[in-house]
Amino acid sequence: MDGDAIDDEKDKDLPFTKDSDGDGIDDSIDRDFVKTVAVEVTLIEPNISYVSPILSNLVLNNQKTTTDLTFSYQSLQQKYGVNLLNSAVTGVDKTNQTITLALGSSLGYDRLVMAPGIDFIYASGHDPDLVPHAWKAGAQTNLLKAQLDAIPNGGHFVMTIPGAPYRCPPGPYERACVVADYQVWH
Repeated sequence: MDGDAIDDEKDKDLPFTKDSDGDGIDDSIDRDFVKTVAVEVTLIEPNISYVSPILSNLVLNNQKTTTDLTFSYQSLQQKYGVNLLNSAVTGVDKTNQTITLALGSSLGYDRLVMAPGIDFIYASGHDPDLVPHAWKAGAQTNLLKAQLDAIPNGGHFVMTIPGAPYRCPPGPYERACVVADYQVWH
């Protein structure tokens, strides 16, 4: 499911399409490509908006809310002419250069960039509504914030770090520092 490399010199004048599917950050990075090459880009994204996990610690220390960290994909459409399609990719046919969408339709492409995002495989018996991971920003961040607010003076916070590899190696340590700072001031 890998896309072809772009040769700027060879491809700069071609009116080809480039489809992008994923979690927001990887897709948005392609905006520089869109600005420099005559290309039609379609972003296929199941979510209407994107909540930044990178800034989610700012919710825990009361500097931001998850609303502040929620971004619409509309700016990509307005600023760069990116086509937005609210769906998910369920299949890729590299031979015919088509993708199948959860909507039931298919879409052809000349170049394909796939950024499938992240998800979790929960341990048996784990209830994320009781013990939030909060690595995927949004509702989990708000739940963790509410649980931090409910810790009594002298209470304890327990955090585990997943086994490697995981997406953001400094993330757990940054989160631990933010929680420690929170506990000092609350």
